[in-house]
Amino acid sequence: MSSSMSRALALPEILHAIARWVPLFESDAPIRSTFHPPIDFEDYVYVPNDFRSCTLVSRIWNVVFTPYLYHYYFDNYTEASMEPGSHAFDAFLKHNHLFRRYCSFRKASGEDLVPFKTEAPPRNLIGLFLYSTVGPAANLLLCNQGPQLRQLSWVGQWPLSGMDQIYQDALMNLPCLEELELRMWTVSNDLMYRMLRGCAKTLKTLRLETVKGFDNDIFHYRDDSRVGKSIKGTNDDHCNEGESRWILPQLKSLQLLLSWELSFSAVLLPQLCPALETIDLRVDMEEHSIPQLVSTLRKNCPNLNSIIYHEGYSMAHEYGYFPEPEIYASLFKDSFSSPGLQYASMGLSAGLNQSMTEALLFHATTLVILTLRYRSRDPFPDGFLSPTELGMERLAVLLGQCKHLKELQLFDPVCPVEYLEGLMAAPWGCQQLEQLVIEGYESSASDSRSEANILETNKRLAAERKRIRQKAWPRKLRHHEYRDDGQGWFLEPGLEVDAFHEAIADGDWKRRLFGHMHTTSGLRNVNHIKLNGTEFFSQEQFFDDMEAERYEMISEEGLVVDF
Repeated sequence: MSSSMSRALALPEILHAIARWVPLFESDAPIRSTFHPPIDFEDYVYVPNDFRSCTLVSRIWNVVFTPYLYHYYFDNYTEASMEPGSHAFDAFLKHNHLFRRYCSFRKASGEDLVPFKTEAPPRNLIGLFLYSTVGPAANLLLCNQGPQLRQLSWVGQWPLSGMDQIYQDALMNLPCLEELELRMWTVSNDLMYRMLRGCAKTLKTLRLETVKGFDNDIFHYRDDSRVGKSIKGTNDDHCNEGESRWILPQLKSLQLLLSWELSFSAVLLPQLCPALETIDLRVDMEEHSIPQLVSTLRKNCPNLNSIIYHEGYSMAHEYGYFPEPEIYASLFKDSFSSPGLQYASMGLSAGLNQSMTEALLFHATTLVILTLRYRSRDPFPDGFLSPTELGMERLAVLLGQCKHLKELQLFDPVCPVEYLEGLMAAPWGCQQLEQLVIEGYESSASDSRSEANILETNKRLAAERKRIRQKAWPRKLRHHEYRDDGQGWFLEPGLEVDAFHEAIADGDWKRRLFGHMHTTSGLRNVNHIKLNGTEFFSQEQFFDDMEAERYEMISEEGLVVDF
């Protein structure tokens, strides 16, 4: 190592930059952001070995890396190594003054379950995620209220209940909060008003899920006599003509996963968000609420570029709420005064109809990511959607005009694979497309798994293993490869027999699809395709190093795909 390199690795600012990227936890459901910790905690494991090694390099490394080792505490009750009395738990107990983010997934309370003493809790938290409504963990909100707390996620309980006044007062004293999530709470209009007003200047992300009691106009007024009055049953003009009492100038992401019958004034929230970019909806709303929301977004949110709608959520409708096609399409089209939608995610209860196609074509020049989920109004549908209802030809037209589209995802079309032929009805114009996912169609793999086919497949696997043992395997063939007119596609390493059956199923259709993208449409940027769980990669470089190393160890499982 050169002297200049050695000096660089002794600089605290360099070491801090390194420490921020050293992994401390591993999970099959990795952290997507500091605001959304993993949901699947059973496989969440504390792995501090790399960090501990760094603390032993030198004194300066120890000083820099030790605080990071204890910045993030996950109260993971399923991981034995984090149980009270364990070495890791005792280490966190000793260093709890270094905690910066605390995630408590344990609903039970008790002083013996938390890594701090009740009389000396950590007081320097910037992120707090609570699944308990009482006890020492919940009391961390009281100890860390004030300007330092930036992220708060608090899950209540079912049936919905209110929170004690002492916690309400703390929620009103978070002047620098940037991200707020409340789930399964009954809140008063006064609490919602004072809480949002308290952090109005800094709040960037707001998520409300299953929140009840938020039903009065606390945002707008024509005169003081209207403040706090119920807006239920009022028309759209009244709500839009009112002057804003205040705004959330930095709020960019708004998630409303609730029933507007229980929190009716949530429809007014976008009026306060001039910087809003993403709205995520899973609401049980009346038909007249969608036009009101559309008008609100169009008039008040010029920077809106993402709409996510989770269909079927309902507390009042037997099979879930599905907007009528024209009203539903209006949400994605008329919420904009000009084309601007970049990310659209929606459920389709009756396939891709003409109204929704026209709404998406309105944004053909800006659309980058499109996710379509096929859902039925009936939980037990009879048969499939017809090819016409499915709308694959309409989707092909859409792909022909969306020149900036990079990702297309289709989930649960629940149809025979031949119904997807319509995707190839016209050349695709999305030259920037990088990823295609089609999940949930009826593959012919089950029909092809006859005893003779399985025996033949196993025979081919055995022959490949024998060939690999007798001769060094060329680098090019370390990943299973499928070729079509000169275009190489590589399958995921180490496929099991069942996965191999799935990969080679519908080979003719897959050839035509790959050929349509590469030859007919001239797409050159596609690097990842996923078809019913089988992943195809355009080049070997898209496998990470760990996967390559693992595959080299089990190379006897190798097989070249030849449809």
